[in-house]
Amino acid sequence: MIALSIIAGSCAMPINPEEDTTAAPPPAGTSAKPHISESDETEPEDLPVGENEDSAKINPEPYFFELADELVIELGAAKKILEAARPSADIKNCSTYIDIPISASDFVCNIREISPVTIRYKNEPDFSYGTHSVCVILEDSFGGITEYKAELTVLAEPPAISGEFDKWVVTGGTIAYRSNVIVADDHDPNVQLEIDSSGVNLNVPGSYTVIYSATNKYGAKAEAKGTVTVRAVDMDLVNEMADGILSEITGQNMSQYEKAEAIFYWVHNKMTYSANVNSREIAQGAYNCFYRGTGDCYTYMAASRVLLTRAGIDNMTLSRIDAPVQHYWNVVDAGAGWHHFDASPNGYVAIHEKFMFTESQAREFSRITPTEYENYKYDKSLVEVVE
Repeated sequence: MIALSIIAGSCAMPINPEEDTTAAPPPAGTSAKPHISESDETEPEDLPVGENEDSAKINPEPYFFELADELVIELGAAKKILEAARPSADIKNCSTYIDIPISASDFVCNIREISPVTIRYKNEPDFSYGTHSVCVILEDSFGGITEYKAELTVLAEPPAISGEFDKWVVTGGTIAYRSNVIVADDHDPNVQLEIDSSGVNLNVPGSYTVIYSATNKYGAKAEAKGTVTVRAVDMDLVNEMADGILSEITGQNMSQYEKAEAIFYWVHNKMTYSANVNSREIAQGAYNCFYRGTGDCYTYMAASRVLLTRAGIDNMTLSRIDAPVQHYWNVVDAGAGWHHFDASPNGYVAIHEKFMFTESQAREFSRITPTEYENYKYDKSLVEVVE
């Protein structure tokens, strides 16, 4: 960059008397810089102006720039040009979201100005929802000001939908689609969750898409998709469920007896006895316990059987014979021979006594239970229970 120095005052730059006053001729194509020697007797205001070509022309308000000792321009004119010039730029429209301000400089690009420019709003914009006109001011260091108008679009963020979108159900079951699904909106407390499950057939096994959506009062919409898996109640399903249960109630360091005990009390505590649920399929019976937690003695037996089997514990199913009312229970060998295992309730026998009881205890329980039949009468050819 060329160094710039200012010569200002009521006269031209003085010459040092000690220096050689014989000036070298100026380079071709340039004019000599006017000056006044301190040895001249004529005062600057008495010098003749315009009488001949050798006369020194004095500006009443002489301001000069000296550029590399070669070029002199009048500062007064340059200053007027700088003051008259105004900053310019390209203006663009902008958008943001409710209550998220943006600066005036976001509207401006490609500024054309040699001096520093400040950018500000003429009036603070309205950042509420909708489209608003804004006025952006550009001001340079010489006081030159330019105003531009632009368009501000304030958008609304869509609601937020979160939770468990994927569900599963057995054939013929029902789904609580809204369970564990939440919709929220910072600017619309009344936003509602809508569910489109029209593509789901709960009677046919398969995978189906369910669509969760919510639209706030500004029209901003959010959407989330989930998968509904409809499964048949089969052993694959209940085995998966059993493995999940066992992972919570048993540990690797537990003995077979301890695992059997954990299973016994889990089934007993999970269940509520109901004679109205009387499935006679192992998979369905176990499912009724695992999922619904209700059923009759067959449900207790089926759930225990699946859990014991998945835990690697030998077990069998027994059923009452020679009686008008059926009863089902398990026998288990956890390392000390076969023992009875009946997690279903009995108002005459404490529940802890029904875990791993012997044949003689079974006869006693039948005796104290006021029925016209033997409660634990079964086909003894099937298994030999510890006496």
